[in-house]
Amino acid sequence: MAAERGAGQQQSQEMMEEEHELAVDMETISLDRDAEDVDLNHYRIGKIEGFEVLKKVKTLCLRQNLIKCIENLEELQSLRELDLYDNQIKKIENLEALTELEVLDISFNLLRNIEGIDKLTQLKKLFLVNNKISKIENLSNLNQLQ
Repeated sequence: MAAERGAGQQQSQEMMEEEHELAVDMETISLDRDAEDVDLNHYRIGKIEGFEVLKKVKTLCLRQNLIKCIENLEELQSLRELDLYDNQIKKIENLEALTELEVLDISFNLLRNIEGIDKLTQLKKLFLVNNKISKIENLSNLNQLQ
């Protein structure tokens, strides 16, 4: 029985290592610094990094990746639409610099609260489908929200 349990733990450890290995490093992805629309849907990106070169980007799609934390987007001043659908994000954070953001899709993540978006006063569309949010709050500053 102990041997079975040990084998099960070893398999579990191997699966976790495989999953971790499958996350793609952003250094392997070439970004067009003049692009206005960037679609990195299902690239298995594990961390948001290296996007500061996208000075003209208006739409950034990071759907179906392995992102756990919203970070390193403050340089994207022209960003209008951010798609973080189907990742592993637990908290809305580090978006306050994206003052021109009009659309945010953060559906199918692990959110429990609506927070960190009160400075996004240009936000017109906010998608929070299939998260673990129990109370709709902290939206009073979002006058443009449809």
